[in-house]
Amino acid sequence: MGDPLSIVSPNVALSSDRCILRRPLPTDAAPTFDAVSDSRFPTDDTWSLVDSVESSMQRVASQLHRWASSEGFPFSIELRS
Repeated sequence: MGDPLSIVSPNVALSSDRCILRRPLPTDAAPTFDAVSDSRFPTDDTWSLVDSVESSMQRVASQLHRWASSEGFPFSIELRS
């Protein structure tokens, strides 16, 4: 039996009426930084360590690398209008 992670498509998306869970995109960096910079964002989350758009870009790039290498599959949340 092959590696079960090898069947995860980079285009996979899980959707509901309220949101879509999808693979991160480079364009997620700036809006994600805006979200984690909000004072209401939990301070005990690893994203709270992101302190600039540039570090957000690095974090997203790391997530994309994890997808490409099948090391992990972090998702971004996109809210529906």
